[in-house]
Amino acid sequence: MASATVWSTAAYAAAGDIPYFWNSGDQDAKLKFVSIGDNFTMCRGGTSASVYFKWQTQTNGSGRINGSMAKNTCVLYNMDFTEGHWVKAQVCEEKGGIVPDDCSDWKTGSS
Repeated sequence: MASATVWSTAAYAAAGDIPYFWNSGDQDAKLKFVSIGDNFTMCRGGTSASVYFKWQTQTNGSGRINGSMAKNTCVLYNMDFTEGHWVKAQVCEEKGGIVPDDCSDWKTGSS
């Protein structure tokens, strides 16, 4: 009896990945993390404000990356984290002044 192999066209998602998530309901900034390659992709919506993301790791410290992309575009940021440890990320729209920035909750994946 012959057997068929079915190939999925869905993107592969590793166990440590963090799928796209928005800063809030107004969807000014979104972020995802792909554990294979330690890549963050940050997207800026239609906001005129600056967007950024913050990251923390179990073994490689923490940081902030300011987005310099045009409206409605995405940029890939390649990191190099120690494998097999947790990675946390948060994406924000910068409000400036005394108004708090519009940020997502922290999301957790692994490198």
